[in-house]
Amino acid sequence: MKILISKPAEKIILLLFENAYSAGSTMIRLQEFYESPHAELRGQWFELETAMDVLVNNYGKFTYFEDWCGYNVPDFAVLNFFDLYAGTLREKEKILYSTLLPLIRQYRYTGMETQPKPRAFSVIGAVINDKQTIRHELAHAFYYLFDDYTSKMLQMTYEWSKAAQLRTKLVDAGYSTDFADDEIQAYCATSTIDYMKKLFKLSLPNPNGFKRFFNVTKGKYLLDEGNQLI
Repeated sequence: MKILISKPAEKIILLLFENAYSAGSTMIRLQEFYESPHAELRGQWFELETAMDVLVNNYGKFTYFEDWCGYNVPDFAVLNFFDLYAGTLREKEKILYSTLLPLIRQYRYTGMETQPKPRAFSVIGAVINDKQTIRHELAHAFYYLFDDYTSKMLQMTYEWSKAAQLRTKLVDAGYSTDFADDEIQAYCATSTIDYMKKLFKLSLPNPNGFKRFFNVTKGKYLLDEGNQLI
């Protein structure tokens, strides 16, 4: 398995995978360690089989590699994961670690919940040429890294009439309540209104303000390499 790496912006590391299975089977433990809605997984050491069992027990089946095609993990969670899982990485996670190491070796950080977040970098992942997913994951990276983006997106979310209904839909779909506002802005900023209506089965007004500010932020922070990817 090969992971390609790109730097679409100064603090953003983009991992590009050959297909959805390669992405999911590499990222599952790292992603669930960061933002799982399940206490058995989030912030914990767990075997892959444990994650599979938890997901089946909660959703009736294991379809992780079909359900998820994009990934985003901030610096503090990446560093804590590799500290906690040292010596117990699966083969694909070893490849992931060796791919990231040249870019993150200078950072040392512990204390997922108790320390201020350094906002030094964000790791996102998607399948090669999946521009829609790359845009979505960039929105998550912007939300974590850049205060001006976070503040504006939160303001628009709180003012948006459908935010509460969409939060409920997101939690029902398997997202953690702690990350619902981040997901709302990422979907509103990068998805078409028709796609969102079909996905969430809601009648939604067009969230043009989210898209406009995403494009402003993209123009402010993306490098030429990033613009070519999306």
